[in-house]
Amino acid sequence: MEYSAAFKKLVIDKFNQVEKDSAIATQHVGQDDFKNYIIAAQQNMLAFSQYIELTFGFFSKHEYSNIALISLEDSERKRILGVLQSLIQDALTIMEQYAKCLEETDETVILDSLKIVKDKAGILSLKVRFDVPAPPMESVDDASVLDICKNMVKLNAINMDYYTLNKLWHFSVRKIYPRIELSDTAIVIQGPVLYEGDFTLETLLYYRRLYPVTTIILSTWTGEVTPELRYMVEAADVIVLENEKPEIKGKTNVKLQAFSSLKGIELAEKDQNIKYVLKTRTDQRFFLPDFLSYMRNMIKLYPVAQEGLEGRIEFLGGYSSLMTYPFRLTDFMTFGTIGDIKRFYSCSGEDERLENTYRDEESTGYQYDRVFRLTPRDDVFSVLGYSKEERMALCHKIGPYKDPESYLAGSFYERVILGRILEESDDELMHYWKFLKNAAIIIDPLQLMFYWKKYDSEYMTNNMLIADGSLSNSTWTQLYLHEFEE
Repeated sequence: MEYSAAFKKLVIDKFNQVEKDSAIATQHVGQDDFKNYIIAAQQNMLAFSQYIELTFGFFSKHEYSNIALISLEDSERKRILGVLQSLIQDALTIMEQYAKCLEETDETVILDSLKIVKDKAGILSLKVRFDVPAPPMESVDDASVLDICKNMVKLNAINMDYYTLNKLWHFSVRKIYPRIELSDTAIVIQGPVLYEGDFTLETLLYYRRLYPVTTIILSTWTGEVTPELRYMVEAADVIVLENEKPEIKGKTNVKLQAFSSLKGIELAEKDQNIKYVLKTRTDQRFFLPDFLSYMRNMIKLYPVAQEGLEGRIEFLGGYSSLMTYPFRLTDFMTFGTIGDIKRFYSCSGEDERLENTYRDEESTGYQYDRVFRLTPRDDVFSVLGYSKEERMALCHKIGPYKDPESYLAGSFYERVILGRILEESDDELMHYWKFLKNAAIIIDPLQLMFYWKKYDSEYMTNNMLIADGSLSNSTWTQLYLHEFEE
């Protein structure tokens, strides 16, 4: 058997089952079937331990068929063997507690043993994922990365466009991830749980491994979190917040998004040490290990130039962030001081300008498509050269209606900065540009190794010239340095 990320996934899947068995057993303490769940957990833990022993053999005997592991230095090999030994010891500790659960009749003692199991499992789940390297498996049955690359070469030759393959490794760890201690920053991951491929679970554990003391909150809806998922993430010290959906949900999803984001931020705010917060989504991940440090550094590099704000707010460029559609900033992420981000999501989610974003079911996406037909330019220099009349004419063509993205940023600007509703007579595009210049920072997705498990974004990333939006870090920099006439 060859050691690879595919084998490592088998190991992790087996440990996931151990945690799921433990979660169910915890719920059944005092019931007739309790011991059955403990026995199932024991059996899966035994299988997991055997996998770890096999992995130990791979590294201790120097039997590798993959060049990625042949080059390991002795010091690194010793570190890996030490991690594997600690995993075996942790597994033995958990097995001892399972044995106690089968012997004991006192429920208090049983619950104490299960608490030890859960605490140890939280540590073990991170070690097995991120402290043991595994080479990627780039060929499976009739599919291989090499074949994909060969097909891309054919496309390159035919139309002179260029396609590249972007590797975002998760289980295929080849470098040891850092542990970055940021106790004054919180991550709020908002939205419905994505169970496919354990995507949300793996994102939460990845962030926890990178940021061991950072507050991480999953803010979702009541009924979204299974007992097993709750057990697994709480074992890794992730906070689970299940919210009841508002009775009035609004015309679009923006009210629900703002509500669950705000609830997570308010929970983080209870820790008075927290100064910054990142709001992101359950179906997205930043693979850049130091993404939080990067965001904090950008805040320090670009002091806010807008009265009423504590600092700049960071948004993701590309995708549907636009220069020529007022306040059209993708709602994927926001980062800033916790006070500013709280105010950003403290909107009502109910606005008559949201009423007619989509006219009927048959024309879903009408406004979205129409806007992109009206905003074709990627040339920031031409755009900044628009006269006031051209800017006003473009906004008039777009119309007064807001989609969720433009509503969130536009509402924040009106409520917190301008202090009034923008009117038809206002130069709304200029208001937007000055907001970007003085109060915002745009970060490109590739800078953060951003991944979105939805639509074609699962498999393909467009560069800024062919992506939906033209607002990138480079165009934002031009705005930042541009001197607008008063």
